[in-house]
Amino acid sequence: AVAVAVVAQALSLAAKAFTCLRGHASVRPTLSRRLLVAQSMSAPGRWSESSTCANAAAERRLYLASAAALAAASAAFSKKWRRSRAVMRAGTDSALWALPSVDKDIGEWHAGKSETYAWVQTSETLYLFSPMPEPKTNEFGEKEPPKVDLELEQEGTIIRFAVEDKEILKGQLAHSLKPGEQIWMIEEGPDGTEFAVCELDKAIPGQEWFSVMHPEIDVADYSKPVVEQPELLREQEEATVEDTLQHLRQQKR
Repeated sequence: AVAVAVVAQALSLAAKAFTCLRGHASVRPTLSRRLLVAQSMSAPGRWSESSTCANAAAERRLYLASAAALAAASAAFSKKWRRSRAVMRAGTDSALWALPSVDKDIGEWHAGKSETYAWVQTSETLYLFSPMPEPKTNEFGEKEPPKVDLELEQEGTIIRFAVEDKEILKGQLAHSLKPGEQIWMIEEGPDGTEFAVCELDKAIPGQEWFSVMHPEIDVADYSKPVVEQPELLREQEEATVEDTLQHLRQQKR
């Protein structure tokens, strides 16, 4: 809304300045002829031409300033529109995320993406990425600072990562990280999408991670085995009893 208002104001100023310039251009030949007459009579007549030129120069500066404001507002609006499109795409499919660049050796290590975050790693660092939602504004139309929570607990084995109160990660990590070394920042991807980027140091450098979180396996309680017997029809029961009796008779022989 602010960008649209700036564009409208710049267009209004540009139109006004252009109208003034056209007006000065139409009277300039008449003033030139008056200048020739004034020169033949007395020198004071020259003030009209110089005054008009000064006004035209001022109007030209106003026009150029308006054009510059229009270009700046248009660029800001275009950037915001591209970012909105990028955020919409990012929110639908993580495979389309264009992540901000980090260290160069990430291609040598395992990486992955999920519905809410992506991750890459180097020999010493783990990076987490989560797209930022549209920024919130206060009552004055100013952007509020981003809200990102990043915590490591229990000697770097438990993580909590949230963006704008939306929980991204919470639970036991696949391996340990160095607590107290974690940092986060807001970085822009190649398509204009802003990401919350977490930089975390591995507790054991050189250890390759194949997942961020420790896999949760639901193991049944085998201390209390439960035996389920299939239900048999009456004919099946009689046949089973007959087979058992026949088997016992054969053994006695």
